[in-house]
Amino acid sequence: MSATTPNFSPPLKKLGLTIFILWLAILAWEGGLNEQGGAYIDRIFKQALTTFAVARTLNGIISVAQGTKLAVEPTGVGVNFALGEILDPVNDLIERFSWVMLASTTSLGIQKLLLEMTGWWGMQVLLLGSVLLFIARLWLPLLSRWNLPFFIDKLLLLTLFLNLAMPVIASLSSQVFENFIEDKQRASVSALEQKSRELKQLGESIPSKEEEVQKKNWRDKFSALWGDMRSSLNFEAEIEQLKEKSEEIAEHVVDLIVVFVLQTILLPLLLLWFLLRIIALPSSPK
Repeated sequence: MSATTPNFSPPLKKLGLTIFILWLAILAWEGGLNEQGGAYIDRIFKQALTTFAVARTLNGIISVAQGTKLAVEPTGVGVNFALGEILDPVNDLIERFSWVMLASTTSLGIQKLLLEMTGWWGMQVLLLGSVLLFIARLWLPLLSRWNLPFFIDKLLLLTLFLNLAMPVIASLSSQVFENFIEDKQRASVSALEQKSRELKQLGESIPSKEEEVQKKNWRDKFSALWGDMRSSLNFEAEIEQLKEKSEEIAEHVVDLIVVFVLQTILLPLLLLWFLLRIIALPSSPK
């Protein structure tokens, strides 16, 4: 015995479609999605500013370390060149990361503005009018003549898009962020803060040429400390440690670039494309 597919009558289809459209309209008017999306954007915007501040602090520390003139001879000149060679790539990466953060904060600002526009009373009035027209078109045969169905359906899709697109995008982005991105972002920012402190301490542990000149004014004290300094300070170990820290910093910066580009640019654009594809689908049957 073959299974049969239930055959819904046209009135039931119209009733179901009417209920669905009214549910979407109520969802837009209620404002819960707007509040959730606005809270998410504000939260990410603050995190972006915090991350940007950490990156700029790290950039300043690296710039100071690059300009440090090492005091130990004869390896001083060679080591000074090695410092710049090691730190230049990660410093350039942080500079580019600053541009990424600028683009991310700009994207968040645009999303926030569009989200505020969806709460404007004019948008809600337009949505109400298009919903009423659509329901009337659905149930009144008179409005199914000429080209009115196509116009009314497209008007409804447009107004639903304008009222729901940004709240839906922000809400879905919030879910993706909380489930897949937040922990990685927090760990990378904390790691950058830690590496900034470690790099600063490492730079302060290396004696500069100015310090050497001051010490030479007290030759007896310098002679007494010189042997201890050379035995305790291993420049090759310092350079290897600096290389490791630079690689770790670069890794965390790349992770943050991926996170913010995905979170603030690619994901909203992908969701926007998906919603536009839905609007481009053929209108519902009469």
